[in-house]
Amino acid sequence: MIKNTKILRFTAIGLGLVALYCLVLASGLLADIGGFLRFDSVLWPVVSAGLFFLLSRAPRWATTPALLAVSVLFCGSVLSGVWASGLSDHSMLAGFFPHSDSASYVDGSLQLRLHGELTSITSRRPIAPCAWAVLQSLTGGSLRGMLAAMVFLCACALVMPVRELVRSHGYVFGFVMFVGLQLFYRRFIGTALSEHVGLLLGCVAFASLWRGVHARQLLVFGTGLFVLALGLNARAGAFFVIPALILWSGWAWRDALRFSWRAAAIAAACAGLGFALNSTLLNVAGTPGAAMGNFSYTLYGLVHGGDWTQVIDHYPEVRQLPELERYEFIYEKAVVQIKAHPFSLVSGA
Repeated sequence: MIKNTKILRFTAIGLGLVALYCLVLASGLLADIGGFLRFDSVLWPVVSAGLFFLLSRAPRWATTPALLAVSVLFCGSVLSGVWASGLSDHSMLAGFFPHSDSASYVDGSLQLRLHGELTSITSRRPIAPCAWAVLQSLTGGSLRGMLAAMVFLCACALVMPVRELVRSHGYVFGFVMFVGLQLFYRRFIGTALSEHVGLLLGCVAFASLWRGVHARQLLVFGTGLFVLALGLNARAGAFFVIPALILWSGWAWRDALRFSWRAAAIAAACAGLGFALNSTLLNVAGTPGAAMGNFSYTLYGLVHGGDWTQVIDHYPEVRQLPELERYEFIYEKAVVQIKAHPFSLVSGA
């Protein structure tokens, strides 16, 4: 009976959030506010502070639904504002049409959905175009529907780590994370970039890792590592945090031992499963040689003490090479530097 009640409550909250989100987008009533919130960095923190003050005095059962509603309203209004504004930037034209990398992901997901294969560009991060392809199918191939669905999912995911932080450290820390995530995410709303998928998975991963640590549940922590590996493959980021977390898990679950190799092995297996899934998608539908191709720029920049554009300064002709040859060339040059100066990667990182 209790389980059925929870399912009904969860369903009611979900349907209510979808209805609220659709109302915001269909009516356009919050478009002007959303357009303002996409660029302003003063109003939203102030409003959020007031909301979190009220939430801190609200019943515990109302906290999560309220946070979800606020997040959906914020993200939905920003998306509505972007569509109404006709905004053009490096990722979109006229507030809607994908441009540059964003267009590449739309093209790659269409290619996957219609022909069963990824383009060479989207093969760099197969998880992201696969996620976009799923949303395309669920929304009948509608670009507007696909973008709206992704923003809704991200708006809900942003609440998960905030919820865990509120539980462990209180509303002040939850407020800081909530505002930080919202202000970070707003610049990607309306695009079809891989940042959506990476951030969504990253938020789920953080919530699982945090819950696993505070509840002392190794498998929950391992699940977080699995999702984190997926997120980092969807949107390349701080990969070195994974081995750091694996080593940390062996220390955190050591009990009477100096180091728990069992805990570290479980954590490593969970992370490895995420990389294996990414590799499977790549081999089934993509171009294996393109995997993490753009990470070559980052690696070269790290070992030379600069940023990811360093290789272009050193070898301008690299731009003229075909894509796969370009990645191979940059990786080779990075390896040469590491062999000559073994600690260059450590100092760069």
